[in-house]
Amino acid sequence: MLCQHGDCLNRFCNKCGVYKVQIEIGERTDVIWARYEYQNVHQKDGSSICKIQLIKKETQASEMIAYFKTLLQTFSAHEFRSKWQTQQQKHLLSTLPIGHCIAIREYSDNG
Repeated sequence: MLCQHGDCLNRFCNKCGVYKVQIEIGERTDVIWARYEYQNVHQKDGSSICKIQLIKKETQASEMIAYFKTLLQTFSAHEFRSKWQTQQQKHLLSTLPIGHCIAIREYSDNG
């Protein structure tokens, strides 16, 4: 059962919070990993734009694990919204009156 006020969904409850994730790796173990980051990319015309790119990292395992936990913090709510939006879209499409249309705007590219 979900906690009140979305605590489970946001991973703040005392039963399923991210703080309960235990990963055992030596504290000083170095690892090679990658994550997506926004980077300024210079264009041929001299301007620059901000693009998301996969960036390779070599850090201590503890840094990678801390980053992974920040992703876990928001993943549950993101997955819930994604499934809910898909269900709503399917329902709208199946009950759409004749002569009507649905406009879908993708915001993930911030465009």
